[in-house]
Amino acid sequence: MTVRGPVPERTGMVMDLNRLMVVLREDLIDAVDHKHLNLDVPFLSGINPTAENVAVEFWKRIEPRINAFEGSRLHRIRLYESRNNFVDYHGESV
Repeated sequence: MTVRGPVPERTGMVMDLNRLMVVLREDLIDAVDHKHLNLDVPFLSGINPTAENVAVEFWKRIEPRINAFEGSRLHRIRLYESRNNFVDYHGESV
């Protein structure tokens, strides 16, 4: 995942990485880790769990929380399907 935004002189970081990890853990990792995506993950119910579709659903789930941090914007979700295959999702086109 990539978060973008201005780097405030006061903190020197776009977003506190500890807070970012809390969002990832609460909204994604705990929800999908060691789970059957078709059966055990409510927000993926009825969705063909391709890497592309999962990346879009991850985006929908965490974008509001990331963007709630002042100046932070979710820029990219990168989801690996294998060591050599991954998908990058940058949100809906404007």
